[in-house]
Amino acid sequence: LFLYSFDLNDYRSQLQAILQAALQRPVKIGAIHFALRPGLSLDLSATAIGAPEDATSLVVDHLLLRLRLAPLLQRKLDFSSVLLEGAQFRIVMPAGGDDAVPPERAPERMNTLIDLLRRTNISTLILRNGSATIVAGEQRYDLDQIDLQLHNIAFLAPIKVAAAGELRVGDVRAPWQLAGNIEAASADAPWQATRINLTLGVQGLDLAQLPQTLGQEAKKYRLHGAVNLNLRTQGAPASGLTFTVHA
Repeated sequence: LFLYSFDLNDYRSQLQAILQAALQRPVKIGAIHFALRPGLSLDLSATAIGAPEDATSLVVDHLLLRLRLAPLLQRKLDFSSVLLEGAQFRIVMPAGGDDAVPPERAPERMNTLIDLLRRTNISTLILRNGSATIVAGEQRYDLDQIDLQLHNIAFLAPIKVAAAGELRVGDVRAPWQLAGNIEAASADAPWQATRINLTLGVQGLDLAQLPQTLGQEAKKYRLHGAVNLNLRTQGAPASGLTFTVHA
């Protein structure tokens, strides 16, 4: 009975407005109700961020906000973690020209999202069975079965990153894993000062079926065979990043 006393429809409107103001993107939340996974949570179904015609958009089947019990007893909604189930990302890379979105906007938006989670004291972000489509001109890249975990978000400490999924480019399919940490230099530092220590591994990548973007002279050379790639990135964009590749 205590839970039924909350007007979740009114809270949905407030939450939509808060997210739109923070992300500077249109936000639409479908139904909202209490759920018991993971723990007592608010379940926001059919949530969309961004419009279909935007360069970036996100649609989530279920966005679950885990509630802290002590504030709830005082009729306050306070959350400890976010779980996204069935999230679908779409990213269209700019082709150039005056209307192109500056490439620095993507990390700025990611920094805005992390800052929003920190200000709401949310420490964990989990993505289950997500997917992403990246369109760059005539080329299309798909990431399927994405599982992602970010920990320590609410603290000015390195954010632990663990992710895995499958890369699909045409007929090419290859599993991948990402692990490491990212750390903001300070609470109000720009994203360019973020320190990065990440390792990406891709297994069984079929080079012959990857899209060819080489110049006309170089196209006489063809790539064959499968390769396991391991890429490590360290440093900060402001001071320089180092990349180490093993194949």
